[in-house]
Amino acid sequence: GSKSFRAGDYGIAILRFRQVADDDPSIVRAFFLQAQACIAVGSYQEAAELLQQGLRRQPAWLQSGYRPKAELYGNDEARWTQHVKRLEQAQRQQPKNADYLFLLGYVAWFDGDRAAAVGYFQRFRAIAADPQWADLFLKAAVK
Repeated sequence: GSKSFRAGDYGIAILRFRQVADDDPSIVRAFFLQAQACIAVGSYQEAAELLQQGLRRQPAWLQSGYRPKAELYGNDEARWTQHVKRLEQAQRQQPKNADYLFLLGYVAWFDGDRAAAVGYFQRFRAIAADPQWADLFLKAAVK
């Protein structure tokens, strides 16, 4: 899956990561990797659901040191930036879409920008039907 992702074959990456998660749901990394591939193709609702599934299984993952940018994009800063900019554009077009705010918080959090992540999670919390996902990150941010 990671090899496919790095090659820009995001659909294959999604499939491979899904196979791992289906085979052994305790491997939460597969949910996060699959979510990142979904972000890459613009499947934002699916990405948010996958992240929440992973966090439901292992809430401490947010303190894992996971860095999707380094792991999946390597030195390709342009692709990372393109995917983040597309997500930001989607959020600007639908500012009340909680999934977009959650994903932007996730991207910022795992890219090491905790201050930006907190802002996104606070905005997510204000409009989300279920704010528990924001609360998880916001609680970790004050530690």
